[in-house]
Amino acid sequence: SGLGGADSLPVQVRVNNLNLANNGPQTYGGVYVANEVVNSDWAEHWFPNDSSGNLYRALRDVAPDDFTYRGTNFTAYTNTWFKQSNNSENDWRDLIGLLRVVGTNDQFATPAVRAVANVEQWVNYLAVMALFNNRETSIGTGYNDDYFFYAGINDPRFHLMYYDLDSLMGEGDSVGTTNASIFAATNLPAFNRLLRWPEFEPIYFRTLQHLLATTFAKAEFDSTIDQTLGGFVPANIIAKMKTWMDGRRAYVQSVIAPYVATNGLPPVARISGEPRSPTPLTTATLIVAGPGVTQYRFSLNGGPFGDTNLVATPIILSNLPHGSSNFVLVIAAGTSGAWPSVANATLSRSWIVNTSWPAVRINEVLARNVVTLNHNGTFPDAIEL
Repeated sequence: SGLGGADSLPVQVRVNNLNLANNGPQTYGGVYVANEVVNSDWAEHWFPNDSSGNLYRALRDVAPDDFTYRGTNFTAYTNTWFKQSNNSENDWRDLIGLLRVVGTNDQFATPAVRAVANVEQWVNYLAVMALFNNRETSIGTGYNDDYFFYAGINDPRFHLMYYDLDSLMGEGDSVGTTNASIFAATNLPAFNRLLRWPEFEPIYFRTLQHLLATTFAKAEFDSTIDQTLGGFVPANIIAKMKTWMDGRRAYVQSVIAPYVATNGLPPVARISGEPRSPTPLTTATLIVAGPGVTQYRFSLNGGPFGDTNLVATPIILSNLPHGSSNFVLVIAAGTSGAWPSVANATLSRSWIVNTSWPAVRINEVLARNVVTLNHNGTFPDAIEL
């Protein structure tokens, strides 16, 4: 879904050749989760061309635990946010500046917020957490806890990253419901302002709709669950999560339907073809479609909207710089020629360009070839690159 955090892998740990993971109901298949350490190396992974910025982790164990501006003295913030990079510099001005704008009433305005926060990326975080109904104490549930902030040097806007994903989709320590509010984050006053702000609330609804039509669509989501958890999570648990998401998908769609309906309005564009993230490619070809869409205009990374294109013409991007975080906004029109406001643009999935990322990938493994692939009269096992 274009949301950054820490990569995770299933691993086995053996002590004196004994696997000690088979000691609880959620250590399926005898595996642990190996999470990527979030530090300066993490920044080089996710922001390869802007990795010298500040990385903060939020914990709410010591009061005050709110998301508010606390004055200019950095010590007022050190009991909630913890530096994960650039510790020796001990420079907290970027975080303080963020909270001065987002964590207060008097300076909260669209241009000011956009100057300190990557709004589309924050909204994507909140939308993904809402669809998962992540029950951990985090911004998604209205607590200033368990997340990461990253602000670069080239792009000083803060990015909001997930942390602690062990209570999702009705599973884990805190069981969620399919009809849980999509606005749990608004229990924090700062995020109530953000999500209910006239320019930002429509972005939230459109982002939820985009996710429901792409990575959280039933076929795509079920396939992802099978690919990532199949093999060590029991089949009945996987089926249970799929069923849970069926209910969640239907509920969220019912909530946002009045805000994304197209009857009597300009048609809403769909965007596909975004590269995987990170990608070594500095080019991208995106397809614009949607019921009633005949023409469109697009904006790259929040820039100005360009000329009108026919829907049969793809968006072709080139010379995307190494380290850039990219997204596209699209506004669409039908035969009537009526255009929506820029505030109602469709948001693509974002992706990061890392030209050093491996371009060759294992695409398919045929581990027991009986009749599928005939190679010169033989049926060998095969790996497709």
